Amino acid sequence: MSEKDIEVTAYCLAYNHEKYIRKTLEGFVNQKTNFGFQVIVHDDASTDNTANIIKEYEKKYPDIIKPIYQKQNQHSKGVSIFKTFIYPQIKGKYIAICEGDDYWCDNNKIQKQFDYMEKHPECSLCVHNTIKHDLKTGKEELFNDWKEIHELTANDIFYGWKVHTSSFFTRKEFMNPAETKKKYWFGDFVRLTKSYYYGKVVALPDVMSVYNWNNVEGVTVNTWKKKNIKSVERIQLKREYLIEYDNFTNRKYHDVVNKKIMEEEINILITRLDFLNNTKREYMEIRKQLLNHEFYKEYCQNLSLIKKIKLYIKIKSYFTYKLYKFIKK
Repeated sequence: MSEKDIEVTAYCLAYNHEKYIRKTLEGFVNQKTNFGFQVIVHDDASTDNTANIIKEYEKKYPDIIKPIYQKQNQHSKGVSIFKTFIYPQIKGKYIAICEGDDYWCDNNKIQKQFDYMEKHPECSLCVHNTIKHDLKTGKEELFNDWKEIHELTANDIFYGWKVHTSSFFTRKEFMNPAETKKKYWFGDFVRLTKSYYYGKVVALPDVMSVYNWNNVEGVTVNTWKKKNIKSVERIQLKREYLIEYDNFTNRKYHDVVNKKIMEEEINILITRLDFLNNTKREYMEIRKQLLNHEFYKEYCQNLSLIKKIKLYIKIKSYFTYKLYKFIKK
């Protein structure tokens, strides 16, 4: 297979995925297509047997598996792996994604998505349903209940986690890493919202991938633990991106984006109560900001009954707040 025959490039980020990577690689090499495709597998200096397993598949499927082996972990250095190492090597019109602890469970996955995208040039991102598999309990559930082809709405994009990254299939021109000013920890949300700006985001009803969650050894979890970044700072980054997105799109979706920004502002205040060792003065100031926030009442209306009760206890008085913190310990 020559490079000119490649229509799709998939990429896979792997780090200490020895338990899962073989199933991931099988999902790649078992794809049945009428076009050429390749898979860039980036091993970020794994300390387990991940790289050796990738080498097995590289040797057996040299036309498909195109590995990159790092000697030093790049993620921990803050390097954008996609921008620096993967994007320059992408061939073809389309990009698919699957991380090293997830896998594709349909051998016709990228063929189905390729066919749809070829017939629908107005579509910027084609996704599908995914099984969410809890590695701790073994419990499984679907990401959505769409039984037919579904065009995602603004609420699906900004307020619901309806599709998983392992289902993403997009046009190469819509994955330009230079468009985002900085590296964000929620890359899937960045891709999804940017795709929504470029065209239609369409979900096929087929279940074609499995997302293994609750992986305590995952890259994102370990990185945030090492950096000791508090939850409030993570939410602030989400708010920062939404403001950037609003400017990037010339306020095209300002109403829904601004509503999401205000929701994150509420989340920041509530998280400050949860994670900071507040004095009474600090508590009263945060409580005042919450109650006076223009989005607070609407925010509360969308909470479940249990979450409403918890929030009520936190902000009723300093005494109930301290009692809540004591019980939670």
